[in-house]
Amino acid sequence: MTKKKKQDQTSKALLIGIISVVAMAVVAVLVLVNRPSTSPAAATQEGVAPDLNRGVTETGSPYLGDPNAPVTMLIYEDLGCHNCKAFFETVEPQVLADYVASGRVRLEIYTVAFVNQASLPGAEAVYCALDQGKYWEMREQLYVNQGVVAFSRANFIKFAEKVGMDVK
Repeated sequence: MTKKKKQDQTSKALLIGIISVVAMAVVAVLVLVNRPSTSPAAATQEGVAPDLNRGVTETGSPYLGDPNAPVTMLIYEDLGCHNCKAFFETVEPQVLADYVASGRVRLEIYTVAFVNQASLPGAEAVYCALDQGKYWEMREQLYVNQGVVAFSRANFIKFAEKVGMDVK
């Protein structure tokens, strides 16, 4: 192979390498810019509207809205699930504003635990909060902090204190 051909091949390889690095950098920037925020401050919905009726079904599940609403929407959620968090942040506020607040829909939540290791302790935390009348506040804390801090006993205690629960 001649020296000229080697230089051409080296130049082509270098050009392909540079183009690949630039393309990966562009993709990384686009992913970071368009990624949903996981910052607790950015994700906060300022709590469930205080004027919405809150209650507990006969089976012990929390609900929002008119207990006699013509439609009951059942939500099965896992507090460790990123899709459930996305629903909480994007769809649920609209459902609450458009349907629950008008009295047309009652929203019942069934917290389950099956996605990951954070699921069961998260479910236990919100049901402890339910016993103290702070279910909705604790649920919000868990979703806002999902993926931001570990779902650990120490953090659950911090969340409980923040929402005004008796941590003892």
